[in-house]
Amino acid sequence: MASASMNLSGVAILSILSLSEMTIVFYEFTQQPRYWVAHDEDGYWLVPAREQGWHERSPFVGHATNLIPLLDFDGIDLGLPALS
Repeated sequence: MASASMNLSGVAILSILSLSEMTIVFYEFTQQPRYWVAHDEDGYWLVPAREQGWHERSPFVGHATNLIPLLDFDGIDLGLPALS
């Protein structure tokens, strides 16, 4: 599960999602329709921000600047691989 913490200056820091040996960092991408960009050891993915969206991900192709780290999944179960 992703979570946020605060550093000494009060800036939110994204806690990365670690699944077994895999680490995934999520970023906000678009709001309508809602998509997130995920970065893992295999590259960048465009992930629909909906239930089981991880299974519908596609390789992210393009250029994005100023991606905002995702601090909360808003209760969405992406269907990420189970912890071992």
